[in-house]
Amino acid sequence: MTLRGAELLRLELRRLKSEDRPRVIKSISEARSHGDLSENAEYHAAREQQGFIEGRIMEIESRLAAAEIIDVASLPPTGRVVFGATVELEDQDEGATVTYQIVGEDEADIRAGRISVTSPIARALIGRSSGEVVDVAAPGKRRSYEIVSVKYLAHAGAAPATPGTPSRPSALEPPRFEHRQPLLIAGLRRHIGSDTQDEIPLLWRELAQRRGAIEGIVGRAAYGVVIHGAQAGGVDYLAALEVVPHAALPAGLERMSIPAHQYAIFAHRGHVSALKHTMMLIWNQWLPTSGRVRAHPGPGSPDMIEFYGEDFDPETGLGAIEVWLPINS
Repeated sequence: MTLRGAELLRLELRRLKSEDRPRVIKSISEARSHGDLSENAEYHAAREQQGFIEGRIMEIESRLAAAEIIDVASLPPTGRVVFGATVELEDQDEGATVTYQIVGEDEADIRAGRISVTSPIARALIGRSSGEVVDVAAPGKRRSYEIVSVKYLAHAGAAPATPGTPSRPSALEPPRFEHRQPLLIAGLRRHIGSDTQDEIPLLWRELAQRRGAIEGIVGRAAYGVVIHGAQAGGVDYLAALEVVPHAALPAGLERMSIPAHQYAIFAHRGHVSALKHTMMLIWNQWLPTSGRVRAHPGPGSPDMIEFYGEDFDPETGLGAIEVWLPINS
């Protein structure tokens, strides 16, 4: 893993030991005080969550102990794609340019342009050089990419190589306006501050790991819900899936019922790593000049929703992506 990946794991380990473990121990103690444990749902849910936390602590400690930590900046500039390299690619069909860094599984974040060394695209790139064309199996089709450049950067960014490439939008498509029906979702929620942005990919990774234990999932779409007002400073972020009513959830996951509402819905074109630029265009350009009024939901209600369609591929960061902005009718 990279130096950055090792630090992320240490941060997660610190949070698990200093925050999550004490909290679940307290929950178990409180649940015990309620009497008969055989029919105590709170007790069993807390024990299940404790098992997950302790398992994750053991996993991280084992990974850190066995890891070969790579200082990417010290890699020799051979021009070949190796672990840790930052690779600029051009899609041979669409002409779009995107940049990926190849990293370990624990630090992969397709939104930030960091892909796992075990992903199909990374496996196709390893050992290749600038100017070569590689074929990657993607949902529904094969994609061909030309390797434009190979660099060895300690902190690779998610953005395309240069501003103005197709994967960083310079203008918004006009939104469509829809009244969406009520939506019931379930997932993992965490408070995100300016210094904890890396918690978001951890949420999505954990949700993917626990998906098989969630009953009653509806379809394959996913929802990233931004929630203001839950705590001072920052926002709450919920990485979630649609579920049927009364679906049984593993410990640590929570439901959210989103009422029917009117939305301005913006299509994001290109790679998921440029989604933040689409959001900036919505807030800074469209909203002030649109004549529309953003709805101000109460505490705990969605302030904005990221929608990832059924064809969105988390390996490549491509597919249907939308931003839903609640507005007043």
